[in-house]
Amino acid sequence: MYYQRRNYMKRKKKRKLKKSVKKLLILIPIIAVIAMVCVYGFALKDVSYSSDLQQYSAEEVKAYLNAKKIDNTLLFWIKNKIGKSENIDLFEEYSVKMQNPMKVKIISYEKKLKGYIKIYNSFYQVDEDGKVLKITAVKPKDIPIITGLDIRKASMYNVLETGNKGDIPALTNIFKELDAYKLKPKKIDINRNCEITMYIKDLKVQLGKNNNLDKKLSDFNDLYKNASKYKGTLNMKWVSTDGSYTLKKEQETTKSKNTKTKNNKK
Repeated sequence: MYYQRRNYMKRKKKRKLKKSVKKLLILIPIIAVIAMVCVYGFALKDVSYSSDLQQYSAEEVKAYLNAKKIDNTLLFWIKNKIGKSENIDLFEEYSVKMQNPMKVKIISYEKKLKGYIKIYNSFYQVDEDGKVLKITAVKPKDIPIITGLDIRKASMYNVLETGNKGDIPALTNIFKELDAYKLKPKKIDINRNCEITMYIKDLKVQLGKNNNLDKKLSDFNDLYKNASKYKGTLNMKWVSTDGSYTLKKEQETTKSKNTKTKNNKK
């Protein structure tokens, strides 16, 4: 009796195992087909694009997605819908709409390009972190040229590589402070000693080392209306305790008094 029961249990287990194997053999092709559809049926081939600043074309956005291997419309769309969006350096925020299995529409608020460097006949435009996000053959408008940096390497979607470790911190800091006061220089120079000079209207403003920039730019913002009437060099390498800085115009040196008013305060 014992052996009969034991044999029965063995046969039962074998039947269950055979059924499980059959189910698995049926499921594997189904899963494979689903996986193939998800991978190849939703391959991202085309992008339509609209934004607030219109700094980038749909082709440039697609090139970025290709470089970052964001190539599946279904996954890209789902992540955006559940709040797990891919980090895209070009945008502050964005939303994705699936137009068909191979095409999405992206609506974005772009990160503003902050400046550019010129290498031969190309213009490398960077964001607030010094990362190259656009390269053109046409000179950009409304952002300053950056000079003085010892550029070792400049490549798309990477931070500029320079010969001085203080260059990029100086660059990102001046970008941040210029934004705070909405100042728009035409040129920013950072020399080998990491001393910053900005050129705004007819003024050459020497800001010195990358320290106390917030105070220097606050003072400059307060005296800008008066100082911008002149053509010359404004020495702001060191913070003034009384708010006055030396403005050298043509061949004479005068004191430009920072007369702070309530409306001009930060």
